[in-house]
Amino acid sequence: MTFSTTYVALFLMVIILLIAYFRFTFFKLKDQLNEKNQVLVLTIKKEKTIEKEIKNYPNLIEEIQQRTQRKLAKINIDLITTDFTLKEICKFI
Repeated sequence: MTFSTTYVALFLMVIILLIAYFRFTFFKLKDQLNEKNQVLVLTIKKEKTIEKEIKNYPNLIEEIQQRTQRKLAKINIDLITTDFTLKEICKFI
């Protein structure tokens, strides 16, 4: 081997090592980015489900208000009925 072929062989070894190093680093970074993207996708899905639930809140609140109004009206009627029956009982006594 001459002086120049030694350098060429050494140069090729360095190039091969650099390619291997950069390839390994690239795949490592790619895996990290894929994990981060998966986390982002999961958080976006969670946010979408929360958004859908929040969109239904006004309807749920309206239903609860209507049920409460019906219950209060029934209680009011029951109180009036009880009051009338007490007055009728007092009339007979």
